[in-house]
Amino acid sequence: MDYQREVTKLFKKSYEIYKENNFEIKLNEKNNKFLLVYLNLIHSILEIDFKSNFTKDIDFKQLMTLSEELMKILFDIIHTGTWDNIETIFKDLYAYSSIIYIFSYMFNNLEFNNPIIIEKEHYNPNIIPIPIKKILLKKLDMAILFGDKLFNLVINQIINLISNNNNNNNNNNNNNNNNNNNNNNNNNNNNNNNNINNNNNNNNNNNNNNNNNNNNNKKNEIILNKEKLIKRISTPPSLNEFKNDFMIKGIPCVIENYMKEWPCFNERKWSDLNYLKQVAGYRLVPIEIGPNYLHEKMKQKLINFNRFIDEYIISKNNIDDGDDENENRENIGYLAQTKLFEQIPQLRNDILIPEYCKNGIGGGDGGGGDNNNNDTKEQNVEINAWLGPKGTVTPLHYDPKHNFLCQIVGRKYIKLFSPNESKNLYPHLNSTLFFNTSMVDVENPDYSKFPLFKNADYIELILNAGDILYIPPTYWHYVKSLNQSFSVSYWW
Repeated sequence: MDYQREVTKLFKKSYEIYKENNFEIKLNEKNNKFLLVYLNLIHSILEIDFKSNFTKDIDFKQLMTLSEELMKILFDIIHTGTWDNIETIFKDLYAYSSIIYIFSYMFNNLEFNNPIIIEKEHYNPNIIPIPIKKILLKKLDMAILFGDKLFNLVINQIINLISNNNNNNNNNNNNNNNNNNNNNNNNNNNNNNNNINNNNNNNNNNNNNNNNNNNNNKKNEIILNKEKLIKRISTPPSLNEFKNDFMIKGIPCVIENYMKEWPCFNERKWSDLNYLKQVAGYRLVPIEIGPNYLHEKMKQKLINFNRFIDEYIISKNNIDDGDDENENRENIGYLAQTKLFEQIPQLRNDILIPEYCKNGIGGGDGGGGDNNNNDTKEQNVEINAWLGPKGTVTPLHYDPKHNFLCQIVGRKYIKLFSPNESKNLYPHLNSTLFFNTSMVDVENPDYSKFPLFKNADYIELILNAGDILYIPPTYWHYVKSLNQSFSVSYWW
């Protein structure tokens, strides 16, 4: 079977990465012999010799059991402390054990007429059925979310193999067996698509009208102080100008309409929820549920992307401003600061890295240099996704790196405070998690508890779709979405 040969090749590649990075030596040095026992058992079952009969006589059921047990052990290890303090080796091994599990699962469950895969469809040994596909993608998403980056390339190749397998084979079967039906179906589909497009256009118009109404309401609620507005630039500066005028001086600014030529604004519009669902529909994503990450009722959840869009985006777009705001805010779902682009490279291809991220404070050429140097700098840029409905809030906080917040869809209100104002902002100094976050509710400050906040100087803005906001390191910022919003942040 083609997909099994391909997944075998990819597993061999992951094993090569495992050997090249000396995991066994590292585990011995750390005296993690318990993990070594599992890995040695797994590799003894595999009898890896890279011969053509690589999969012959392998006990895939036992292999699946061992790899799943190893995944659970590693999952517990990487959740015993704060994420940044967990050693990379355990995250990498979680990803590697997930690949082994996928490899064994595909052979163990797809070789036979498994009841799971023949339910509601005829068994075909040449395709990966939808129920199995969902299970596999969920495990692979977990590997990306909780693993480190070492095995990400292989994982994404396996994801592409699984995703494309069903589509290609289903298309071939339909083309070979149902040509006449397809012609009729194409006519029907064209008619249906026209109807759907018309309906979607009507819905989009309705949503745009709702958003405009919401924007007008918010404009009445958030009146920007003309003396506190951020500096806006209509023409992008050169790399050296940006470095000298903003980065070195630590001054925030907005570059207007910077992204209008990006694919996410044109041929692959992120404002189209149907496009996002088509690209990421089955994938598992982490979201925050609640008013903000400091709130006592905030919880985290792993959820199917389609379900997130339906339950936390589309349904929230229909909520009237007059509804109970507290109840609505407690049920807000926010896909915040996630590795979405590592999970779904197709979305990563819809955006670009701003040229200014090549700038470094220590360099003398304003980010110039050879291409390899620029490539290295781009690899060091951390890219995060922020997708949610109207009303998502990120509390007042600072980040240690340079930050571009790029607004793709919707609008956000943002309030910024210089690092010099830290004494007036009451950070959680006694917290190891929230030391960089203020205790003050920016929109409803309690001056009896935080009297110095009255003295804090600030600048503010509305960030529109197409604009990018530069936030210098340690510059405090508060962010609230004014309508359905999709933002991308670049940290470097």
